[in-house]
Amino acid sequence: MKKQPWGVYAGIIAMIWSLVTIGLIAISVVSGMMITEVGTDDGLSTGWWMIPLYILEAVTVVTFAVSVIFYVIKERENKKLRRSKNENI
Repeated sequence: MKKQPWGVYAGIIAMIWSLVTIGLIAISVVSGMMITEVGTDDGLSTGWWMIPLYILEAVTVVTFAVSVIFYVIKERENKKLRRSKNENI
């Protein structure tokens, strides 16, 4: 756990999370526009493929939270290690 770049992981997951969220919002907006124009929904917002998007959203949120927690833990350990080295000098 000490050698892993958790800050980089958190940044990458945050980018993926934002893209998934933008996709979900875009689908909702387009679906709403289609309902307004046509009067019926063609299943764009209720299709089976929305379930994997929501699952991906949940997974990215959890992964982001875990990577931030590991990053904080790693930084605390590094801070303690630096303090102990400074006290020994």
